[in-house]
Amino acid sequence: MKEFDIVVHGATGFTGRLVIEYLLKQSSGLRWVMGGRSASVQGNRDPGYDSTSKMISEAAICLLQDAPQTPSGIWTPASSMGQKLIDRLQAHAGLKFRVE
Repeated sequence: MKEFDIVVHGATGFTGRLVIEYLLKQSSGLRWVMGGRSASVQGNRDPGYDSTSKMISEAAICLLQDAPQTPSGIWTPASSMGQKLIDRLQAHAGLKFRVE
């Protein structure tokens, strides 16, 4: 038997908060748990142009080279590529990540 019916990852983000609000109103009888954390990203270029274009490009390369097994559908970068994308962004795009 599974411990929880629903596990909500990213509960501190905007969408995660909406999911939690919905579950609080609608989830009678379901056993669920949430998890979240705060993270910050620092780049070595202008975030509105240079760093954003690097992130998009590296995500595309990562999806093709490092995570080709991702099934079709709608995925966030974290769920489809996870640590592989973070490693690529730190190695090639001049980004630093910090989780608090």
